[in-house]
Amino acid sequence: MSSVVARQHAQLRSSGCLWREDGVARLRLEGADAASWLHGQCSQNIKEMAAGQGRAACFLDPLGRVLFAVEVLRSNEAIDLLVASSQAESLLQHLDRFVFTEDLQIRLLSAELQTLWVQGPLTEVVCRELAAYPAPPLEDRAWCEAQGLIWRRASVTGQAGVAVCGEEEPLERLNDQLLALAKGRLLPMGDAAARIARLQAGVVRLGEEVLTTDLLPETPWMEAAYQPGKGCFVGQEIVERLRMKGTPKVALVALRGPQEMPPVEPGTRLMVGGKRQGVFRASVCAEHLDHTLHYVMLKRAHREPGAAFEVTVDSVTYPVRVVFLPPEPAHREAALVRSLYGEALDRFQRDLDERDPVVVELLRQAHAVDPDHEDVLELLGVALHRRGERLEAIELMEALLEHNSKSVMGWTNLSRFYAEEGRIEDAEKAQGQATLLSFQRDLAGRRAAADVEAQAARQAEERRRRMAMFREVLEFDPDDLVALFGLGKALVEEGLHAEALSPLGKAVEVKPDYAAAWLELGRCQERLDNHAAAISSYEAGIAAAGRRGELMPMRAMERRLSALRTPSA
Repeated sequence: MSSVVARQHAQLRSSGCLWREDGVARLRLEGADAASWLHGQCSQNIKEMAAGQGRAACFLDPLGRVLFAVEVLRSNEAIDLLVASSQAESLLQHLDRFVFTEDLQIRLLSAELQTLWVQGPLTEVVCRELAAYPAPPLEDRAWCEAQGLIWRRASVTGQAGVAVCGEEEPLERLNDQLLALAKGRLLPMGDAAARIARLQAGVVRLGEEVLTTDLLPETPWMEAAYQPGKGCFVGQEIVERLRMKGTPKVALVALRGPQEMPPVEPGTRLMVGGKRQGVFRASVCAEHLDHTLHYVMLKRAHREPGAAFEVTVDSVTYPVRVVFLPPEPAHREAALVRSLYGEALDRFQRDLDERDPVVVELLRQAHAVDPDHEDVLELLGVALHRRGERLEAIELMEALLEHNSKSVMGWTNLSRFYAEEGRIEDAEKAQGQATLLSFQRDLAGRRAAADVEAQAARQAEERRRRMAMFREVLEFDPDDLVALFGLGKALVEEGLHAEALSPLGKAVEVKPDYAAAWLELGRCQERLDNHAAAISSYEAGIAAAGRRGELMPMRAMERRLSALRTPSA
């Protein structure tokens, strides 16, 4: 079994896999008040959603505990909710309780749908060979409906891909069609391998890794399914209190353990030094991994990224390390295109003899994933032109200009391609357009520079006003946190990094868990070329952000720390 799982995971990452899951229900909300009503019931900002967009959302109880986790699909006519079939009837009853005089109808469209997951770097390449493929936008969670099937831009593996939701028979036919078209580029994946991929990607599910006794801030959905400032909804007070004033006592994280560490039964107490510090929720153990992965609800004292300690399982002690979710980096469509383009550009620049076929292969794959990507269109056109494939090169450059008619390089390249095909009149027109656009760009640049200069002067005056105000406050209260941080940041913006060290250092002294201040202090020390001090600040800031569950500053500091520790940085 383990060797099969290993092969399937290798296939998933190299090209792609597909598999089906049961148990999805579809509810529909219709009526003039559907959006505003739902906005006030769930954790997500529904009012800002446009037709064709999808978002994760949670329904909470008054104590902030997660009752239901759904996918919201917005269209011009209605709002659909995708939820686990086992929860559909309960969710319907829950929603009905809060409908009073609103113009709103809620009904169950389908109780038992399936999902066909198609995941991997070649997903888009294969899907675009399908005549019926509706090609949903590359935006995460974007969706569309075609021939009774819901196509969502969704990943359950961290890989690029789509999720197709519908009845069993049409999904079975689609599954067979994709396998036939793929010719080995996509292969079936089993349930065991799919579960491992899901947990490696940090995708959790209600009733498995997350329970209805968990508070929203204790789960990864705090980032994906909640938009701060959206307004009131059931459970919001608890959620906001934890977000603004502290961090939950426990939160779901992953632990990386050694390969010999056995899987742990969900619900087992996590023991550290003979004391209970959390509870296990899931375990991933497979021979193709160089570690085991364990999802745990972990207490705050040990919940710092990279924290190492020992846990006891069945009277045996194992070393583990804390990993914030997701445990593995995502490789979604945008990241995939950037990676393919970057590798192709590097090969193109080194391919002096113009013989490297991989350049075009990489660019064709990137083009299949994102047909409107301007840099990919341009480089693919130039690469093909160099190889004598002029007609296709012209088509690609024309496609680029159809997408962006103000591309100077697009018109310049097209003029050259036309000229070499003997289309002199077309070449002259294209070159004239390139010249006109260059002149317009230069003129706009000069005007923009003047506007930027005036705006910079206004901003500088405002910074000086704020600095004076902060200094006045600090004369009365030298430990005022807002004034210390505000003054330090304003000094950094003025380029006075040496002066900014004092208020920023004082800010983290007053409040050691102030992650944003640690981030600014580290940046300031970097600009002063004091890399050792910057590393210390980032390390302290990452630990502070981990304790408070502030993932955005933590990720920013992790990136800076990685850059400082990389010799080529």
